[in-house]
Amino acid sequence: MHFRRLPAILPMYLQAAVSTRPRHPAPDTDIPVLHATASPLEANVGHIRRFARLVGHRHDNVLPPTYPQILAAPLHLAMFTAPQFPLNPTGIVHLRNTITIEEPIDIAAPLTLQTSLAEGEESVRGRQLVMTTIAAIGERPVWRAEAGLLARFANPAGRDKRARRRIRTSGLQAIETIDVGANTGRRYARASGDYNPIHLSTISARLFGFDHAIAHGMWSLARVLGCLDEIPAAANIEVEFRRPLLMPASVEVAADPVQPGGFALRDATTGKNYLEGMISEVT
Repeated sequence: MHFRRLPAILPMYLQAAVSTRPRHPAPDTDIPVLHATASPLEANVGHIRRFARLVGHRHDNVLPPTYPQILAAPLHLAMFTAPQFPLNPTGIVHLRNTITIEEPIDIAAPLTLQTSLAEGEESVRGRQLVMTTIAAIGERPVWRAEAGLLARFANPAGRDKRARRRIRTSGLQAIETIDVGANTGRRYARASGDYNPIHLSTISARLFGFDHAIAHGMWSLARVLGCLDEIPAAANIEVEFRRPLLMPASVEVAADPVQPGGFALRDATTGKNYLEGMISEVT
């Protein structure tokens, strides 16, 4: 699929909401490889600055680290709602994300977006998917992300024998406390353009099988990155999402004061991590 301009996202959410496709895959469900691209997109600098303010990004003329993935959300949803995709995307869980920034991206730079969706590693819990997003300036790739996703089986056979790689979070200290209001999902939707109903309100989340509205994982990551003092100009960012963040909540951003790199977002009362991550310099 190729788009000269990004497709409207709300009709695709409505399509997903009324879809009769199964939310849970069968063991023999075939996941095809899908692609979606967009021609060079003129930067909406005002939109980018609003997003940057919301997540605490402090570098005025540099694109926030997570923004290309947010920009590509309509392409992602176009793949999930394509006739070839066999599942209802509302049942898919975001497990992990890696972002590689090759160089700082000027907020006014036009970006070409390339996305793909394919089956990932085997899992006894469901079908794992890998969603890849590449942003390029001209012919030069400057940003890449891989999102690890899971479409759960209706009756999982247990847990995977090979444990997920643990990101080091020992020794992290709280550097900022954030009150996550019940309206955080709606504010993020206005700033990002991503109006996924499970993040907007408890009422809309229940329509998709969730008891409460859940903070967007990419909001959580962007907000944490906005609290960190130094991110290398060329950086690799890895994050694993541990549990859903139900709104409202009070959370702490934690980082390593001695050896910068590790970070976490954790519950201010229980100390349980919502996400854990690591930043390293691309050499």
